[in-house]
Amino acid sequence: AITKNNHIGIDIERRNEVKDMESILKSQFSAEEYNIFQLLDNKEKCFFDIWAQKEAVVKASGKGFSFGLNHWYVDPQRDRYHVEAKGKKYYIRKLFIDNDYSAALAVMK
Repeated sequence: AITKNNHIGIDIERRNEVKDMESILKSQFSAEEYNIFQLLDNKEKCFFDIWAQKEAVVKASGKGFSFGLNHWYVDPQRDRYHVEAKGKKYYIRKLFIDNDYSAALAVMK
């Protein structure tokens, strides 16, 4: 992806087995994300959709993981939307690569 005037981040995650993904979500992500995770049937897809969207925003921020993960949230149920994180607005779009992958694009506005 290319942008002329905006910061952009992309993440692609291959869905695989993660031990104790519920614990990771509970400790690393927001309460809203954890609650959505609890409600959905496909836990693995939900986990990796959240992870890909979070990483795409972190990459677009240019700050890496020092940007933090648990004080803002993404919505794994939506395909495209806007979110505010750390005072900046981001456009997030889920990308379909394959049934075994979760992917997302984030553009800082």
